[in-house]
Amino acid sequence: ALDTAPLEGATYREAIRSPRFWWIFSIVPLGAGCMTAMFSTIVPILTDRGLPIGEAIVVIQTFAFTTLFVEPTVGGLADRTSSPKIIAPLFLTAAAGLWLLLHAQSEWSLLLAGTLIGVGAGVEYTVLPFLLSRYFGLKEFGAISGVAYSGTLLFGALAPLFLNGVFDMTGRYDTAIYAIIGVLIYSSAAILTFGPYKFAINRHA
Repeated sequence: ALDTAPLEGATYREAIRSPRFWWIFSIVPLGAGCMTAMFSTIVPILTDRGLPIGEAIVVIQTFAFTTLFVEPTVGGLADRTSSPKIIAPLFLTAAAGLWLLLHAQSEWSLLLAGTLIGVGAGVEYTVLPFLLSRYFGLKEFGAISGVAYSGTLLFGALAPLFLNGVFDMTGRYDTAIYAIIGVLIYSSAAILTFGPYKFAINRHA
């Protein structure tokens, strides 16, 4: 039979009035938008530096396959923790990958950069519904997550414009990539301020 018991959690109005919601909004949708921008721009970034397009495609494939592996892995780790602090070093991993992308001098270092960036993308694409459900519950999860995912789409549209706009003005992507590194460092620091989850799964139910 269908369980009609009311779900626990915040209402939509309570959520959008909560500073924590906007902290999450500034960490995950913004970061996910930046990672989407990198995925769509990494090939022109590398070919602009003189890398053959075939090698650039291998880097983006490494990025993509790493993301596919990381998403369920991070989800499983998050399920076993009482706060999201385990995520913080993974944002820094992506920041390190972007720095390496700018300074890599060999094909192997570029593949490592793609792997590290893929870790960050996997985290960004995984943790949004998890954080929303753990801090705001499921009572009006659809409406709450709808706002958050709208932010992801917005930043996903704006970030490539930013990357390519910087390139048009400067002839290089470096400044824009350093800005994304700053976003990831901010995300790592901000997630450390989050306390324990408010709505956790009862594993003995």
